[in-house]
Amino acid sequence: MSSAIATELTFHYLDGRNESFTIYVPTELMEGTSHEPHPLRELMGQARWVLHLANRTVIINMNAVVKVEIQPPIPPQGSDLIAAAPSFMAFPSNMDMDAFDD
Repeated sequence: MSSAIATELTFHYLDGRNESFTIYVPTELMEGTSHEPHPLRELMGQARWVLHLANRTVIINMNAVVKVEIQPPIPPQGSDLIAAAPSFMAFPSNMDMDAFDD
């Protein structure tokens, strides 16, 4: 029997709400040691994601989602991922940057 890694999915919706779920993905899929495609990678092109949780099933309309965060990250595979991309914070162009000076 293989072990599983707790994987947190955070959905950021168009209306500004966020919603997080924890799912369990087999270790070999998260570590990239399996020849099978990662289950989350298979969902990326779908209009709806169906999450079967311990106490309920959740159907998410991806047309209402701006961003999905996955922690820990899924292994890079193929041309649909940018590996080692740094994150940064963008500031609005009208923000007073002098407010950050000491």
